[in-house]
Amino acid sequence: MKNWIKILCIVITAVMLTGVFAGCKKEEKEETEKTVKTYFLIFDSNGGEFTDNKKHIYTVNKGEKCKDIVKNLPGVEKQNEYFFRWYSTELQAEYDPELIITSDTVFIAQWYESDVMSESRLQGTWSGNVSMAELIESNEIKELPCDFESDANIKVHFTFEKGKVTVFVTEEDLVSAVPAYLDDLKDNIDKNDDLLYDVVKTAYGLESRKAAKTYTKEHAPYFKKAWRKAVKESIEAFNVKAFAQKLTDSNKRYVLMQKALYKMDAQTNILKISDTELLIAVDNKNGDMFTFTKASGVCSCYKGCSFERKK
Repeated sequence: MKNWIKILCIVITAVMLTGVFAGCKKEEKEETEKTVKTYFLIFDSNGGEFTDNKKHIYTVNKGEKCKDIVKNLPGVEKQNEYFFRWYSTELQAEYDPELIITSDTVFIAQWYESDVMSESRLQGTWSGNVSMAELIESNEIKELPCDFESDANIKVHFTFEKGKVTVFVTEEDLVSAVPAYLDDLKDNIDKNDDLLYDVVKTAYGLESRKAAKTYTKEHAPYFKKAWRKAVKESIEAFNVKAFAQKLTDSNKRYVLMQKALYKMDAQTNILKISDTELLIAVDNKNGDMFTFTKASGVCSCYKGCSFERKK
């Protein structure tokens, strides 16, 4: 009888140990599964050279964003060609700092030939200073004076599709650009009486600067200093969002050219859009710059403006 009891105890102990070992293995497996997966984020110079002579291969934890790892995009250069963008063929997308990494990812440098006008040369986002006076006048904006010369840094976007080009500015771009112009306008009110009267003329729909001057003398707050303060307060209260919405369409875009026909001239490096509307000359020495050499209609504020590639 005692032997049977011993055997039973041994069996029970063995079963318990098996359960303990199984539990340990299960915990070990769960712990392994909890381990964060890591991936490689690689930049391929595609025939070019990194300006810092280093390899740019990063280890990224699953779920991290590119910007968490890459603080500054690597610089690259290639003889007789210009850098266009970092592009992932797997993702079919260009580099975005907000991209969340969920697999090994390679961004390849894309290049364009320095001496040839091409779609890839202009495709994308550019940034430059635009004449706000021209923009206000060409779009018949009544809330702001069109005689005040001041620039605003604005992004412009080019998209090429099926032989046609669309050139536009987003509502967000306008909302970001206008405050600097308003600050400039406000600062100059203190220095320029004519500008003060121009703003009053615009605000009250008067015919001339002279009429505006008379108006300030005959209406409260009567004194020039007080009028300056009142005008500056009105500028501060200017609704930038509403201004941008007035210019933009239902897609929140201020469209300069919509699916317009264009011609590329590789010899002169000039892009001609709709024959008479826009001429865009790319800098032969710096492919990341171009100038609107001719602009009319709603594009007139861009005439003579130089733009740089927005990184």
